[in-house]
Amino acid sequence: MSVANFVLVKMGAQAVEFLEKRAIFVRNYSHIIPEHCRISIGTREQMRVLAKNMGEFTERGGFGLA
Repeated sequence: MSVANFVLVKMGAQAVEFLEKRAIFVRNYSHIIPEHCRISIGTREQMRVLAKNMGEFTERGGFGLA
């Protein structure tokens, strides 16, 4: 079994910029794994804020899912 306090997420620079404008900072791992970022696990409230903003990004056509 493995345990970690972060997730690696495939998302491009537009998503990172979108989150940073909302004071949500992720670590760019593109130098190791192209188009991937590391998101540290925070408090429940921080994770709610992240999920809300990722949903908003998706609704605006981000990730090609809208």
